[in-house]
Amino acid sequence: MRQRLRPIGVSLGVTAAVFALWTWLAGFGWGWVANLTSNGAVRSWDAPMTALGLTLADTGHVLGLHSLSVTTMLTVTRALGFAIALGATAWLLLAGERRTWVRSLGLSLIVLVILGPVVQPWYFVWGIALLSASYIKRQHFWILVLSITGPFAGLPGGRDLVTGLAHSNVLLIATAIIVLGGVLVVPMGRWTQWSWAQEPSDALQP
Repeated sequence: MRQRLRPIGVSLGVTAAVFALWTWLAGFGWGWVANLTSNGAVRSWDAPMTALGLTLADTGHVLGLHSLSVTTMLTVTRALGFAIALGATAWLLLAGERRTWVRSLGLSLIVLVILGPVVQPWYFVWGIALLSASYIKRQHFWILVLSITGPFAGLPGGRDLVTGLAHSNVLLIATAIIVLGGVLVVPMGRWTQWSWAQEPSDALQP
């Protein structure tokens, strides 16, 4: 236990020092700390626990339970999500030796995002950055897919973009996709192939 707590204490100390230094250099004070919970005011259906709370409240109103407020249900479902996320994080970190600590931390950050009060596509970068450094077998493919497609999930003006594409020259768009795809993909070599070995080659074994 001491061996596990020591690096945690060191990382907390380093993190606190870095935050204090940059907060002081920015010159805006510590008001940003109080604003960390402000995203909870957003009621987004993209967050599973928020969507659950809204659904339960709306269902209760349809059934005549008008005393069941949306705020109350959101408080309950979000607290439940936070509790589940903490439990999953504790389990992932305690059992981290089987999947490496870096991978466990990346997975725990993904869980915290999914079960959080608000989910934005760029929040997943917290976990993806760590998973990309600890993937196993062919999981690199899905990490690349999430990294490429994730930023467009919450693209502002998405409806206008889709409308514009629907009325555009299909041949011109297809040509642009092929050209850009070739420029981006071809230099990367064999990363898209499923023929990668799942286990290290015997030649690389000691």
